[in-house]
Amino acid sequence: MKTFIPRRIKELRTEKGITQSQIARQVEPPTNRETVGNWEKGYSKIPAPRLGQVASILGVPVDFFFSDNDRKTDPSNIPQDNKKVS
Repeated sequence: MKTFIPRRIKELRTEKGITQSQIARQVEPPTNRETVGNWEKGYSKIPAPRLGQVASILGVPVDFFFSDNDRKTDPSNIPQDNKKVS
């Protein structure tokens, strides 16, 4: 069974220089910075459609945020040219 690792959102987001507010504005429907922070800390569950959107914004597959994948948790392994910020 795959286990969601919420801290990977923050690790990758900060590595790419993207703010919580930028993520919040880009998901549909838009949310707020605090909600993104709660997802990163595991205080609230991120809905599957939103997790897909966050993965797209950060340029990774959704599996990156789960424990039983082949990717290392080191965000520097992710290509930097997939930034999507506004």
